[in-house]
Amino acid sequence: MGKHLTAICLLGLVGVACGATELTAKDFDDVVFNSGKNSFVKYLAPCAEYEHSSSVVVADVDCTVESDLCQKHGVKGYPTIKYYTAETGKDGESYNQGRGYEQLKQFVESELEVKCLVASPEGCSEKEVEFMDKMKAKGVEDIEKQHTRLQGMAGKSMTPDLKKWLFQRINILAQLKDQ
Repeated sequence: MGKHLTAICLLGLVGVACGATELTAKDFDDVVFNSGKNSFVKYLAPCAEYEHSSSVVVADVDCTVESDLCQKHGVKGYPTIKYYTAETGKDGESYNQGRGYEQLKQFVESELEVKCLVASPEGCSEKEVEFMDKMKAKGVEDIEKQHTRLQGMAGKSMTPDLKKWLFQRINILAQLKDQ
């Protein structure tokens, strides 16, 4: 999982991966209009914006390859977009809002992105700031140890409030590790 925090993620269970041809403005007319073939074009906006986020994962699942996974998560048509947070648990919630880039981005920013940043703690709660200060006073080894310990707890059953606090601490520790 690298630097990504899995507590909060937007998972696009997409599915129609049928040997698609990547098109550009340069070859679009030749391929779509001049090839003598009918065309089925999927327009999309890749989301590299959250690639290095400490609090959001944007992911795709190819349902033609991962059919069991898609079935397990209730995918019945394409595209299906679900999001997962500490509050939604492993079942996630279906995303049923606008599909435009700006609408998706707004949802991620308002509902999924963690606002507490070590470098700029204005968005942090008092509890988060206290934890941050406590961990900053400790060494790198203690931060690593605490991060590993808390990540080990992530899959365990707990109240939504405790789970949220767990992921807030994991987020802070991940940021401290990257400093």
